[in-house]
Amino acid sequence: MKRINASGLALCAVSAAILAYAPAPASATVLCSKQVTPCGAANTYPAGTQVNTWMPTMTTAVLETTLANVTCLKWGIGIKTTSAGGLGISVAGRVNGVTVAECTIPNNQTCNVKAANFGATEPEWWGATFEKGSKGNGELTIGPSSLGAFGLSVACNERGETISCVFTNGSTFPVTGGVYPGSPAKIAGGVKLKPVSGSKCPGTEATWKFNWEVWEPPNFYLEAN
Repeated sequence: MKRINASGLALCAVSAAILAYAPAPASATVLCSKQVTPCGAANTYPAGTQVNTWMPTMTTAVLETTLANVTCLKWGIGIKTTSAGGLGISVAGRVNGVTVAECTIPNNQTCNVKAANFGATEPEWWGATFEKGSKGNGELTIGPSSLGAFGLSVACNERGETISCVFTNGSTFPVTGGVYPGSPAKIAGGVKLKPVSGSKCPGTEATWKFNWEVWEPPNFYLEAN
């Protein structure tokens, strides 16, 4: 009869336990000019790349609140990357430009909508991270600046105070890769924003709904490397 080595079984059990609780390897994410995995150095956008977004033609961005819905005809951001990403690293950057304009509530009342917690110097720009790159797609997370969280300052008081509130929250958006102008990369927005300060805020969260297209760089994918 064959003898069982108890010490060998114990070692196997310990090894299995270590493997079971070991963290998964960190994924790699890069911005890529082609939909190919791995992306490869020749197709990887370097640090310092400017990524610009805008809404598709004939679309609007809408801030849905219990007080009134605010509709904006212009809404886009620019992001300058500060790293290229790579093995175990996301692509980091800063939002270095924000446009939000031509905003109204029903009855054509004009609203003044501005980026909240966003300033003129780099520390005052919102942080941005592209991650989870796979098969051309991934995620964009917009984080805080030195002034505070990503958000909007909304004042609709042309004919009496309807909304006067700052809304903020950290936000993550799905990204679908593509090529501009035929089938551009898309960033889908459906952000929950919390009313945090102001003289007239809704009693519940608002929802900021929009879609962006990436027009620069024209070939834009999130890939592993």
